[in-house]
Amino acid sequence: MTSTSPHPQFPASSAGPAARGHRLGWLGVAGLVAFVLATLASIVLLFLPVYSTVTTTANGVQTEDTATLWAVNGPWILVPLAFPVLLTAAIALARGRGGLMVSILCTILLAGYTVLALASIGMFYIPALAVSVVAVLGRAIRAGSRP
Repeated sequence: MTSTSPHPQFPASSAGPAARGHRLGWLGVAGLVAFVLATLASIVLLFLPVYSTVTTTANGVQTEDTATLWAVNGPWILVPLAFPVLLTAAIALARGRGGLMVSILCTILLAGYTVLALASIGMFYIPALAVSVVAVLGRAIRAGSRP
């Protein structure tokens, strides 16, 4: 019986995840970092007071007030805040050639979302987008260099 395992007593199928090509290299870490950055941006946006109003009475007294995205928009705001988190999660979890295509598609969608939302919340997702681009480009280069 022949085995590709470095240990003669263990067949390759039981050699563990590293022997089967499932190691988490720097590209996997980059995908995880993008996910963490997108998650942090969404949490900050959820609790950061991003709305500000100034009210002036007839007597000339000004009152300033701030509000969060949750206070103004309600639970619906979780949908646009969850979208970049889900995209970066897909990038972090994608593996193999099919995973490369999923990562490319998710990075393009994240870039479009960031550009469309740039005037409001999009700027918070630029770091996650930059790390996602690095992760996807690295995966594409690595996949292209394989025989």
